[in-house]
Amino acid sequence: MKNSFKYLMLLAVAALTACSSMEVDEAEAVEENFPSDFVAAEYMELHPSLRSLQVRDYVDAYNDNLGLSKEEIEADTAAFMADTAQLHKIYTDPTLGGYSEELWEESWESYYQDSIACTTKEDTVVMKLDDLVNDAVVTVYVENITYDADGIITEIEGYEDSTKATLVTFPIGADYAVAKRGTKTELDTLSCETIQVEISGGLTKDVVRQLKLFSFHDTEKDYEKLLKVPVDTFAISYQYVLFGRSHGWPYRACKDDELDNPIQTETYPVSKLYCADGALIREIK
Repeated sequence: MKNSFKYLMLLAVAALTACSSMEVDEAEAVEENFPSDFVAAEYMELHPSLRSLQVRDYVDAYNDNLGLSKEEIEADTAAFMADTAQLHKIYTDPTLGGYSEELWEESWESYYQDSIACTTKEDTVVMKLDDLVNDAVVTVYVENITYDADGIITEIEGYEDSTKATLVTFPIGADYAVAKRGTKTELDTLSCETIQVEISGGLTKDVVRQLKLFSFHDTEKDYEKLLKVPVDTFAISYQYVLFGRSHGWPYRACKDDELDNPIQTETYPVSKLYCADGALIREIK
């Protein structure tokens, strides 16, 4: 459904562009295709996305004529995106961003997400000690080594197996000696667990990309300037002739005596005219 909408909007943009470049005689040639009660302002009110496309095109052409450097554009864009109050107005204006207030609020809500956290303990020193009393060799997982003033080992604390259940003290001297085999290190097993991580809310990359299209690069009062962009009613009107009519777009609100008319079932290219009954589209008889 989302891809279909994008496709329709691309066609609408193409139609809008074609309208703007029409010659006078071409315009007169399609005049008869307008319903007798067609009003451009009402059609645009029903389809504010057309106005949004027109504004974005205006901003793009305006910025191209400024001749600003990359650094200047980046600085202005950063200031534009930092003004959350202004972004809010553009985001929720039906003729600009076109998003709802509810979506704005949801965008900034934090949420929790599963994440895998892994840790590795410090290397464990494993020493071989000669048990002088029992004439045996003991493996010790070392916890602590004590030295005397001359730097000679006097005591080793550690565990006799890798489970490290019981800490044992091994006095070096009469009972134990450090084996000539020396020591080695063993890396403990990697330990991982699933944890909940809080993710801060914010606008998605797609939304940010769309909002940037409304940024004038020579002012910080973008919203005020956007509201002053002139409306090309000619292009809006002829978008209906070139695209909206054949795709079944309603061009006005339904009248009281039309509220029981059949709901739209036709698909492109449609043969009937349609009006808007809230979110419903009804035939005009």
